[in-house]
Amino acid sequence: MEKLQTITFYLDSNIIIGYYIDYNKHPQVKEVFQNQIENVQFLTSRWTLTEIIKVLIKEYKWTKDQTYKFIYKISTQRRIGKNEFKLIKVSPNNEYDFDDFFLEIDNELLEIKSSLGDSIHARIMRNNEINHILTLNKKDFQQFSRFIVLEPNELVVFLKNQQDNTKSEETENIVGEIEQTKENIKDTLIIEQISDNDEDFKKLSYNVKIDNNQVEKGQEITSTVEFIGEIENGFFDHYITDIDGKKIGWNWDRKTLINGKSTTPGTLSGKIRVKSSWKLNTTNFKTGKYIINPRVYEHDIKTHKRKILITSEPIEFEVK
Repeated sequence: MEKLQTITFYLDSNIIIGYYIDYNKHPQVKEVFQNQIENVQFLTSRWTLTEIIKVLIKEYKWTKDQTYKFIYKISTQRRIGKNEFKLIKVSPNNEYDFDDFFLEIDNELLEIKSSLGDSIHARIMRNNEINHILTLNKKDFQQFSRFIVLEPNELVVFLKNQQDNTKSEETENIVGEIEQTKENIKDTLIIEQISDNDEDFKKLSYNVKIDNNQVEKGQEITSTVEFIGEIENGFFDHYITDIDGKKIGWNWDRKTLINGKSTTPGTLSGKIRVKSSWKLNTTNFKTGKYIINPRVYEHDIKTHKRKILITSEPIEFEVK
């Protein structure tokens, strides 16, 4: 069996606060991290600890001694539940200095108009080539291009999808009870090239909708996806699981692949706004709840076989 690739996730400060302090408000954090999470490396930065200090003193009204003891514990143990995390530098480049850092922060603030704190996190992630972040405030980071932003309750499904995708990389037949036919695909694909000055391009945007969250067995569900951002050899696919994350099937959007094959380059390249629709027939589904997860991928430029996940947005639906 092929060894699964380790995925690196950056931890936002609210994840650490949610686990150790605000766990009654955010039980999902405790539920996820109380177990050992396989094939994931968790990272964060000193800036995260600085943010935690600010929150504890200003919002929670902790004393200086309380705050110091907590930060000392976190920075020395470097664990969240049963999972270790590492503290990374602002940049792995030893020649990278404060002038470089603040110039790039200036550019983040001017182009995206995000908060200073989020811009610092984003710059540290970019410098260390980290594309995934775990947070309780997705909207804070979805405006930054090329980041995959997840909440803790989405992490398990995401990792399951990655595992199944690795096992099925070269498979062109949908697995399970879903049969792909021409009738399952609505022939809608709109691609528009956009410029750096376009307001929409200044942040990664990915919107997913389905026309009906509850359908009778045998009815169709239409999902519509819209992606705005920069991509190379990109394409869409749709991954379907039951409510517990068990794989039901997956289906790439053939309209976004050259010759409609998963090992050929995707047709989406450049700075684009693209919209596509896809139909799913539920005739072979059992009654119950499911998750459809339309995803945006890039193909490795050299081989066109290794998929690189850019973003995804799972949606729940029910078959009655």
